[in-house]
Amino acid sequence: MNTYNRRIAFCISDQHLIPYGGIGQFAKSFIENFSGIGFKIDIILDKPASNKEFATYLESKGARILAPQEPLSYSKHTKTFMFEDSYNFEKMINFRECFMSALNENLYDVVICNTVEAFPAIYSLSIQDSIQVLYYTHHENLVFMDENPQKSKFSDSFNEFFIKLMNVKGIYIGTQTRRNVNEIKLSGKEAYYTPIQMTEQDLLVPHIKPREGVLWIGRWEPRKNPEEFVRMIAETKLPAKIITNSTGAKKFEAAMKEINATFEIRSEIYGKEKVDFITSARVAYNPAIRESFGLAFYECIGHMPTVALKGMSWLDNFDKTSFYSVEKQDVSSTIYLLYKQYEDPIVWYKTAGLSGVVEMHTQGIGEWFKVFDLFKPTQSNSSKAKINEYETVQYKQYITDLNRKDLSIDDVRSVLTNKHKYNIIYTDNHTYLSKDKNFVPNEQNTSSTLESLFE
Repeated sequence: MNTYNRRIAFCISDQHLIPYGGIGQFAKSFIENFSGIGFKIDIILDKPASNKEFATYLESKGARILAPQEPLSYSKHTKTFMFEDSYNFEKMINFRECFMSALNENLYDVVICNTVEAFPAIYSLSIQDSIQVLYYTHHENLVFMDENPQKSKFSDSFNEFFIKLMNVKGIYIGTQTRRNVNEIKLSGKEAYYTPIQMTEQDLLVPHIKPREGVLWIGRWEPRKNPEEFVRMIAETKLPAKIITNSTGAKKFEAAMKEINATFEIRSEIYGKEKVDFITSARVAYNPAIRESFGLAFYECIGHMPTVALKGMSWLDNFDKTSFYSVEKQDVSSTIYLLYKQYEDPIVWYKTAGLSGVVEMHTQGIGEWFKVFDLFKPTQSNSSKAKINEYETVQYKQYITDLNRKDLSIDDVRSVLTNKHKYNIIYTDNHTYLSKDKNFVPNEQNTSSTLESLFE
């Protein structure tokens, strides 16, 4: 039986629970880095996981995956917003229902909202005085609010709504970089530096092996500027190596064939396959116009010369000595010269090395702890709450003892405001409250599955 010091509700949509998107990659790295240091992480979904292979992988790393039993369909939402998406009320309700079901079984110290619709669902419960609620800025329009929003599939009302929600009281806005913190503060909002750790642990060590090809990592979408990568390949005639999603793979394949390029494409990869593919490339090119961080950039700069377009504001997230920032007209010649200069990866590791990337990774965990430790939950001095009648109790049993047909958030708040009177112990599936400091739970190891999400 494993025990933990803290329990986190990690809210992420099924749409984002994928290994190749930035939000899914963040989920993966967070679980891998925090599960081994006293945290139990419950993934709160809006509907059962579609990518069961990735869900199983996250479970193998210590996550517990929960989904609502009867999620609302999104078909009416999709029909209503056929050409431009907006906020999804059904998704908000699904997140609320999943979290309330989770609260039938466990208490939480922190809720991290990684999909924007999760935030209004959680905030509606008014628990932010008892559980730290962190609203994470994965979308660049939640960072660069003083600039014109980047045009995307989301409507102006979508952007305006979720920006306005950043003004509500009692929450913590988490963001990837110190630069983002400053950007958000320019709009009069408080924010905290909660960096993304390296997505793959094996990218924190050198890989000495033959290299060829210019690497691209990312979707085919305007802000990533894929046409610029294609232009560079057409001019240099160098082989292309591309990591993207299934939709992007089709578009890149067509574009590469049109210019008669030599290319390799991998879609939706992670783990060893992704590490091996990244470290088989000799140079990387990231011509993105807008990023909230630059996760793909982070994955590359330690292992090969990495080129970006000069003047892109997101590059301020990285040490300027760790990459090459050049004008568009100089990109092709720069990449061609770097390709010849760094044929042997040892030369790059000796010149630049991985030390800066490793430092960003290791210091990041400490930054999260600083934010966690800022929160001081509301505490009740009254003895009237029913929970005070127990010396030691499994929280799920306490909820059963209430004999409610449906759990009320008020029932949960009464426990949360009194939990400081107890020693709280988390296991893989349960929460225990005990006034005995020496109490140790006694239960057999069990693991949640996608087929049996709630006991």
